[in-house]
Amino acid sequence: CDKGYFGYSYDQCFECPTGTYKDVIGFNDTCQDCPGYSTTEFTASTDFSLCKCGPGYTGADGSDCTACNSGYFKKLYGNYPCIQCLDTYVTVNDAQGNQACFCNYGYYQNDAGTCSACAVNTFKDTISNDNTCKICTNYSVTLQTGSTSINDCLCEPRYGLNNDGLCVPCDGNTYQDTFSRSTCVGCPLYSTSNGFSIKSDCHCIAGYTGPNGGPCYPCPANTYKTNVGNTSCTDCPLHTNSSLASIALASCQCGVGFQGAAGGLCQACDPNAYKGVIGDFPCKCKPGY
Repeated sequence: CDKGYFGYSYDQCFECPTGTYKDVIGFNDTCQDCPGYSTTEFTASTDFSLCKCGPGYTGADGSDCTACNSGYFKKLYGNYPCIQCLDTYVTVNDAQGNQACFCNYGYYQNDAGTCSACAVNTFKDTISNDNTCKICTNYSVTLQTGSTSINDCLCEPRYGLNNDGLCVPCDGNTYQDTFSRSTCVGCPLYSTSNGFSIKSDCHCIAGYTGPNGGPCYPCPANTYKTNVGNTSCTDCPLHTNSSLASIALASCQCGVGFQGAAGGLCQACDPNAYKGVIGDFPCKCKPGY
């Protein structure tokens, strides 16, 4: 059998398949494999120099070949260098030809056949030539173009992430101030909100005072506050006393030596009567005194 052919009988020879060669004339000689990652373009190759690096690989003819680096491609057989893909394109292993350059994460293939950054509020988490980007779920946004993951889709303020990875309105007594992928945060101590809130919507409860968003402090003794909000505590009426964090005028009770209804006017005890406690008690002496 001639070079490039092999056979097992004197009257029939076969072409060496691609990826092999035979450089001698003889019977029953086998075809030799090309070196690593090289191949022949055609069958019946007659010399190892015809083993060329195929598309996606580079190296000298007849020698081992190495894959093109990421971001490079080669579409020809032979000792040619790998060529860098256009900007924003990347390749995968065994890149073969221009079609093996894919739009990188965060980029899609536009109508002109080049890669464009995903618009705000969209992302692309694959290396591919898809012509669309994925849209963020409801109430989530990206803060820049070219986003590469759903994790770049941040919940808007007043929304938090639930167990299903969706952005939902904050419940009552919670808030979210920032663009984030976290759950809503509890309002500061002694403050409350109606839900769908930012921190400044957390208002101090009755009996506590402070700025919207906290911190909230208890009303001092002898004062009270009836409403939710950032209003100041109100002084109790003259000669009345209240405890810390009092929530109503009725918490102001007549002090020692004074009598009257809670939250009302207090009068000094009459001569020959006394009152030694705070509260809604009358002034009196024990019988016989």
